[in-house]
Amino acid sequence: MQSHVRRPTKFTLNPLNIGLSLAFSGLSALPFAALACNPPVGHLAATEGRIEVRDAGSGQWHTATPRQPLCPGDQVAVRGPGRAAVVLAQDVLVRLDQNTTLTLPASPTAGELKLPQGVVHVISRFNKRFGIITPFVNAFVDGTEFTVSSNDAFSRVVVAEGRVRTGNSAGEQRIEAGQAIEARAGTAPEGIVARPLDAVAWAIHYPQVQHLGMAELATYPAATRQAVAAAQQQAAAGRYRDALDTLSTVPEADTNPALAALKAGAMLGLGRVDAAEALLARFAPHGDPAVDATVAVIQVARNDAGALKTAGEAVSRAPESAPAQLARSFALQAAGQVPAALDAARKATALALDNPLAHARQAELELSLGHTEAGGNAARQALALAPDTPRAAALAAFARLIGGETAAAASDFEAALARNDADPLAHFGLGLTLMRQGKTEAGRREVEIAALLDPSNAELRSYLGRAYMEESRSKVAGDQFDLARRLDPASPTPWYFDAFRQLREGEPLAALRSGEEALARNNNRSVLRSTILIEQDRAARSASLGAAYQQVGLTAPAQVAAMNAIEDDPASPAAHRLLADAYADVPRFEGARLSELLQANLRQPIGQWPQAPQFVMPPLPLFDGPRSVSPDEATAFFERKPTRFAATLGGGSHGAMAASALLSHSWEQGQLSFGSFDYRYAGLTDAIADTHLAGSRLDARVQLAPGSTLLAEARHTERYGGTQYRNLFDGQATTLLHRNLSDLGRVALRHELGEGDEILVEANTQRFRELQKDYFQFNSMGYGLELDINSEVLTQQRSRGLSALYTRQRESLGLGAGATFARLSGTQDIGATAALSADPNTVLDTIKLPTRPIKTDRDTAFGYAQWRLNPVLTVHGGADYVRFEDPGRSQAERINGKLGAVLRPSVGTSLRAAIFQGVSGSRYDAENLAPTQFAGFNQIFDDISGTRWRRAAVAMERNLSNGLSGGLEASWRWLDAPTVDPGARITYHLEDWKERLHRAHLALPFGRHAMLSAEWRRENIRYEGDNNLIRDTPWKVDTDLLPLRLWLKAGQVDALMEHWMVRQRASQIAGNGAESDAHSTFTVTNLRLSLPLVPQRLSASLGVYNIFDRDFRFHNTDLNGAPRVSLFYPQRTLIVQGQLRF
Repeated sequence: MQSHVRRPTKFTLNPLNIGLSLAFSGLSALPFAALACNPPVGHLAATEGRIEVRDAGSGQWHTATPRQPLCPGDQVAVRGPGRAAVVLAQDVLVRLDQNTTLTLPASPTAGELKLPQGVVHVISRFNKRFGIITPFVNAFVDGTEFTVSSNDAFSRVVVAEGRVRTGNSAGEQRIEAGQAIEARAGTAPEGIVARPLDAVAWAIHYPQVQHLGMAELATYPAATRQAVAAAQQQAAAGRYRDALDTLSTVPEADTNPALAALKAGAMLGLGRVDAAEALLARFAPHGDPAVDATVAVIQVARNDAGALKTAGEAVSRAPESAPAQLARSFALQAAGQVPAALDAARKATALALDNPLAHARQAELELSLGHTEAGGNAARQALALAPDTPRAAALAAFARLIGGETAAAASDFEAALARNDADPLAHFGLGLTLMRQGKTEAGRREVEIAALLDPSNAELRSYLGRAYMEESRSKVAGDQFDLARRLDPASPTPWYFDAFRQLREGEPLAALRSGEEALARNNNRSVLRSTILIEQDRAARSASLGAAYQQVGLTAPAQVAAMNAIEDDPASPAAHRLLADAYADVPRFEGARLSELLQANLRQPIGQWPQAPQFVMPPLPLFDGPRSVSPDEATAFFERKPTRFAATLGGGSHGAMAASALLSHSWEQGQLSFGSFDYRYAGLTDAIADTHLAGSRLDARVQLAPGSTLLAEARHTERYGGTQYRNLFDGQATTLLHRNLSDLGRVALRHELGEGDEILVEANTQRFRELQKDYFQFNSMGYGLELDINSEVLTQQRSRGLSALYTRQRESLGLGAGATFARLSGTQDIGATAALSADPNTVLDTIKLPTRPIKTDRDTAFGYAQWRLNPVLTVHGGADYVRFEDPGRSQAERINGKLGAVLRPSVGTSLRAAIFQGVSGSRYDAENLAPTQFAGFNQIFDDISGTRWRRAAVAMERNLSNGLSGGLEASWRWLDAPTVDPGARITYHLEDWKERLHRAHLALPFGRHAMLSAEWRRENIRYEGDNNLIRDTPWKVDTDLLPLRLWLKAGQVDALMEHWMVRQRASQIAGNGAESDAHSTFTVTNLRLSLPLVPQRLSASLGVYNIFDRDFRFHNTDLNGAPRVSLFYPQRTLIVQGQLRF
């Protein structure tokens, strides 16, 4: 347990004097007896009202001091109205109500609390025996949360979470969450009906609304004016007991409605809602606006639907009343009308410029709506009026925390707690700040204290569960999420965090269910968030679903989830990352995948896991890497860590070897990361080069100002490989070696203009060196000879690129606009040799073409819009202007229109349709900021450079009963592709091609530990020109892929089995002009087993690919051409890997 040490004040004295001053000042603040034990049994965490401590030895009562250490056997008492919180060394937190006396355990490590009278609320999370002794019943727990009350007649125990064993000499009874007992003298504990929330009604946080301005105070006599002004200052500082004592000197405080409202607010501040209601009941309803405003606040805290009516009527009768406007702001927020709530708070501020409560309320709502700067300004204005206002101090610190000023925020939270340690918001903020700084235990403790101070707050409970996840305490975290769901069944937050927990624990099917529940409740967050922020939340939840889909092998639903997330929030880094992963297995989507990774990287917050360097390659079987299974939202406070490290080491049959390492260090305003990887696998034959993929990446990002981040990246990659499958046709060329070396440098800037507005700009330069050696046999009919033809193409290029993207999100309209510029230049050398097949050493001819200059320019300007016409229908529209010039190959300059729609008639059902067109650029300039998808369909393809295309697509997704889900997608593309002229040297003409890409998928879960899924992919590429193709080139290829997947969870091991059924048919014009056909039908079965050795730290996996060692032929239609890991392993391959991360 970490102690909370205030920052020392700076003095100009010498070090010895400083030490003595601090030492004696500390001694003077505490009773000497409180320092007599080492270690202490605990300390006071929060005090409200008159709190006294009596040490076990002296028998003398002393006034408690903030954060006072407590010794074994000490007694703590709350005298009259007030509350206190104690943190025990046994990791037990205790909240004391008014008129409560509690005796602490006799040992720091064991023992029971004694409660002769009063009420306590207890949180005990660790599995340690712990108990409370009362005159009538004893309660013993094993990691739980409960409330115990004791008076002269009976004792009562109410369990909020976990289990409690209660008993006395007459009997015993065990009770669980939601249950309660009562025991009297001589009788055994008996079950009673009691709600856990009712048991802690005294601990609920009630906001303050009544504040008398200078003009109103001036109407009272001088003595009354001075007393009320003092009481207001005390209440603003959270010293409600002092405020009540001060008001007790004002006789008219019980008869004057304005003063009674002020007094009732102080009572509410101490949890004395019954006394406050009794005082307010003396006044006729619909009379004084301050009284009605206070009544409305009580209704809001109790979730009474009549609160909005009460507050609205108060405003109608007295529109110039600041308390009425403040109460209406709380009621509007509870009704889900956050912007209107902010308007009401702003009206209250305008009506009472000297009211710190109004400014603090405005700050709270500004921050809720994402207005960080305005929220910080309002909070600071409140502090200028009343420097000790705890809520304003906490909100000002939150504004700094959101802005990335972590150290400054921590200092501000600590200062706020030093002035008033009973504010749950300040404890919560300090907890998040400490966790962001890597101080997990201390941060979790502060979040626990916040929950103890406001136990009925479901959002705090959810965040406490999330904090427990950081300590790998999954069960305790799950209990908190269950409790949060009981406190507020409408909140999506506990479902969302629980999905993340289940995903980390290897329970993806449970995570899918929780994620769907969170999505179904997402709009309920309107009490906390604006419509735009709610859409961002929905995007985060969709991305979480996608991560769960990926874990069980459901690639198509993962892609749909990513598309939905990006539609809701184009700036979500997790959504772009998920879409990049979903593109990985789709042919000709590699350029789109890299662009999505770029957008994810530019938007990634400082302190989170950086992208592993191997992600610049298509998926490698040995590298799963530290994938972000959780989007940002509030988890950004938890996911941000100073130092991160991940490493993978693996190997297997056929020369498979790999290693990777990733190291990242972040500080408050920046992050630096470096990663490197290397993968090798044997070639198809001895003559074909081994697959060798390697690279390194250096990434640095610096926050220039809140909302502005500068990124710099340097990257080097090496790709070696050759033909990976036996050709479908005999006599086709075999690639013996394909080597691709590239170096990239990039600088980028991300700037947030405000709520929903963002600008991204990136500039890059790259150098490419590519060598390809091909071999084929040629039968010379004229000479009757068989010849070996070896060709070699060496390409060296440099590129420069610049791209920019502006996005704007509003409640029903989303806009995006930008431009990309790419310049590519270099040279290409082509040579070939012809040798006798019978004697390869006999070279008959050598050809070397003149060096060909390469120059490609591509400029685009684009604009997109999406209109959310209603919650069901969204219409997409857009256009882009493209100028493409590649002398000798293709030239194009045109405007491409785009139109689409997305229909969501019910939760779990979506229909998409779009028609659009474009021009494909070079694979060397595909990595830019242009949107890769339109209305949920990809629009970046690895086509031949300069291809013009039109696409029409429709899709449907549906969640059926019993967890069954499925979807269909049909797509047609018409292409005008540059094609080499037959018999000519490096000249091109445009030819017509047609592509069909259809997809269907179905998934059925069996409980939480099994999932069966099937997918069908149909790809058809067909030439529709006038027979102007080069011979021995397929002009028609039909491919059907049917992967069946079974995911199983057995204990800690999860298994994913894939069985691919493949059928491929193709036609080509042979060298003699005759048409020839070929076909191939085969199956490939893969198995992957994963086992966590140390949860969240160390894992091991075994992959067996092509289990039955099938021999097959396959024609690869991927036009990207760069070496990569094959979709199917050509021979049985075993791969073992281990992964470490922290």
